[in-house]
Amino acid sequence: MWKIPEPLSVSYWSRRRPISSAEVNVRVLNDGQFEQRIVHGVLQGVTREMLFWWMHHIGDQVDWEGQRTTAYRLWHPRDHIHWECDGPVRPGARFQIVEAFASQRRFLVDNLFDVPKLDETGFRIQARFFGAAEISVDEDWEDVPGGVRWINTMRLRSASSLLGPLVQLGRWVKRAQFAAWLTHNVEEVGFIPEFLPVLHARA
Repeated sequence: MWKIPEPLSVSYWSRRRPISSAEVNVRVLNDGQFEQRIVHGVLQGVTREMLFWWMHHIGDQVDWEGQRTTAYRLWHPRDHIHWECDGPVRPGARFQIVEAFASQRRFLVDNLFDVPKLDETGFRIQARFFGAAEISVDEDWEDVPGGVRWINTMRLRSASSLLGPLVQLGRWVKRAQFAAWLTHNVEEVGFIPEFLPVLHARA
């Protein structure tokens, strides 16, 4: 059982973005998949090259404001717990992601995600939960004036042909957990301009 660590003390915590900073759209696709799309506000001063570099260094130990931690925990200083790759970071790898939305044990996620795509346009992760639902998350990066726009597209479908995605969603994700994940995602993406340009410049 993972222990939820104390939040890192970082100066940018007070600048976390609200959900209103992103555009959120939810729909059911023609094939029955549940889709949530989050178009985040522009990441000023960030490039796709930085993001691609960072994906290969998320697990690195770094020094930040007098603390020794992992780059992964800088991504969300409260909710992120552990990140690990089963080998070289590349398409075909598998990520272990451990996080607790809102730093609450009831929202703890510890799952293995396959990585079928990873390049300078973004990445995709896929997993199955409880044998009941399959999830695919596309994280796309687009160049815009002054920085990068990050677009998160999550698709969920039932692993059973007998149950629709909304029924399955209600069985394995409580609404409170889904809302906590949405807040978490907006915050973690919004934190990237706070630390990534610095880490990249050091490298």
